Amino acid sequence: MLILIFFHDNILVMALFLLVLFPCVLGLYFFQSVNGKKYLVAFAGCFSAVVYCTAAGLFSSAFRLVPYSFFSNFLFYFLTQAFIPLVLLNGIFFIWSKDSLEYKIDSFFPLTVSFYSVYLPFSIMFGVIEFNFYQLFIKPLIFLFMIMSLFFMIKIIYNFLLNDSKNKYLFIVLMVFAFFIFLIIPAVADALFIITDNYFLVSLIALISGGFQVFMYFMFLSKK
Repeated sequence: MLILIFFHDNILVMALFLLVLFPCVLGLYFFQSVNGKKYLVAFAGCFSAVVYCTAAGLFSSAFRLVPYSFFSNFLFYFLTQAFIPLVLLNGIFFIWSKDSLEYKIDSFFPLTVSFYSVYLPFSIMFGVIEFNFYQLFIKPLIFLFMIMSLFFMIKIIYNFLLNDSKNKYLFIVLMVFAFFIFLIIPAVADALFIITDNYFLVSLIALISGGFQVFMYFMFLSKK
């Protein structure tokens, strides 16, 4: 609790948290990874983010008139901060890479984390007039948990496709449904916070999302 109060009242510390969270996670990933090719994947993610942010800065406005509408805000944040960046980034990589399907799936995490290590600070710091605890602390965590959830579920779906379980297709359908649920969670949190300004709701979303990572990892992936 004291840590949360300290973060809540210190804008500089929260801004630093926003800037270092994804690079630190990426560093931990590479500390455990022995595949040198993944460094190129991470570089591609960072470079793609620079190109994307440059294009966004040149051809769109950093500020928007926020409507008092959950659906309008949800759709805007879902398309601009989740769906379009993820589809473009991973779609181009999937087509461009000549590596195996397993390698492409394993590359999702370093590619996406490195992209958001540049894109998320850009979209937050250049898209708001006044910073707050949600934007600088809670929102980065929710995006990180989204990426982890998507990566875990892609891995689980791929692993189930390779086995001969009788109910694997039903399980895969459930995982695909869960995939899309977690894909929309950051936009849901953004839209809720804009409408309600309720820190408890968005903090609860972050806690549930984080708990899901622990469950998914130990339930399905810790022995892989």
